Amino acid sequence: MYFSYKPLVLLKSYTIWAWYSFFLMFLFPLILLFLTKSSFQEYGFSLGDVRKGLNYVIIITLFFLPFLIYSALKFPEFHNYYPRYPGARDSFKVLLYWEFLFFIYLIGWEYFFRGFLLFTLKKYIGLWSVIVQALPFAMLHIGKPLPEVYSSFFAGIILGYICLKTDSFWPALLTHWLISVIFDILIIVV
Repeated sequence: MYFSYKPLVLLKSYTIWAWYSFFLMFLFPLILLFLTKSSFQEYGFSLGDVRKGLNYVIIITLFFLPFLIYSALKFPEFHNYYPRYPGARDSFKVLLYWEFLFFIYLIGWEYFFRGFLLFTLKKYIGLWSVIVQALPFAMLHIGKPLPEVYSSFFAGIILGYICLKTDSFWPALLTHWLISVIFDILIIVV
C-alpha cells in the first residue's frame, strides 16, 4: 500500500503512479481471486444493488458538499496541495487528464480497501471489518492536509458501510472520485 502511494509520486510520474496502483491494488487481487478460484462477487467485485448504490453516491456526495466548500474557503493548506497534477489549475485539458488518472488510481485504491480487504475481513470479524479497513486507509492519508487526515477515517467507515450494504465496491469508488473532482474544482475556483 505504501509503495502505491508515495515513491512514484516523489518521482513526479503521476501516470505511472495511477497505473501502478491500478495493477497492484485492483488487478493483482483479482488475479489472486482467479487463481484461488474464489468468487469475485464475494469480494465486492460486482454491481451489487445498483439503485441503492447510486442513491448512496448522491446522498453522501451531497452530505459532504458543505464540508468541501467550507474546507476550500477556510483552509489555505488545501490550496497548496490540490489539485496535485502540475498544470491542472491552468488548463482544462490537463485537469481532465488528471481526473482520469485519479479515477484509474482510485479503482485500485477503492477496490483494495472497500472490496478485497473489507469483504475478506467481513468473513472473519463481521461488521468490525468496516472500522479495521478504515484504519490503514486513514493512515495512508498522513502527509496530506491535517483536516483531510482526520476526516479520512470517518469517510473510510462511511464508504465501507455503503459497500457492505450494496455488496459492491463501485459506490465507494464513484463517491470518492466525485468528491475529489468537486474539491479540485472548488480549489481552482475559490
